[in-house]
Amino acid sequence: MITTEKYQEKFYQLWEELAKRFGRDPEHIAFELLNEVTDKSFIDNWNRIADTCVERIRQYAPETLIFIGSYNNNAADAVYALNPPHDENIVYNMHCYDPLKFTHQGAYWTDAINKEDRFTFEESGCNEEYFENLFASAINKAKENNVPLYCGEYGVIDVVSPEDTVKWLKCIHSVFEKHGIGRAIWSYKEMDFGISDGRLDNVRNDILQLL
Repeated sequence: MITTEKYQEKFYQLWEELAKRFGRDPEHIAFELLNEVTDKSFIDNWNRIADTCVERIRQYAPETLIFIGSYNNNAADAVYALNPPHDENIVYNMHCYDPLKFTHQGAYWTDAINKEDRFTFEESGCNEEYFENLFASAINKAKENNVPLYCGEYGVIDVVSPEDTVKWLKCIHSVFEKHGIGRAIWSYKEMDFGISDGRLDNVRNDILQLL
């Protein structure tokens, strides 16, 4: 889709139909154009596609929030590469599973880590300064363009102990709160990221207070 005009047009038409159907309820419904653009080489095309798509959506959904993420799977440090917003109802969207060696330890679906390695929170290298540095360029980009910043995915795999899960969440949430970053925790059970699992019962209240 990123490089083929025929598929780009299908993408626009799909969003026009979604906007016609759901664009009348901006208080309860928001749109995310595309989940996790991959390679950095796509960013120029993606910015152009996103701009065009927003223009076509706005014919039917002028006030609906539209979330737009950048390359490297919505990486926080790639938000800087997004275009200025089309209008006041655009939100910059990022995902955060950093450091991957901690949040995805044991994951069988990625080659980015050694799935046999195990790390405690203390061994992960995480602290508030870590996330401040990671989010700095995204925060600056959002401020520069007066755009809300949102973390649409974040979380920890169930291989991590409940206690260390809470430590990571507290750490990243402190930075979210400081900078007014909205968020939605990833809770997909089929990929071992469930947050309603019984294993978390003893720390449930701690997690709920953060969310």
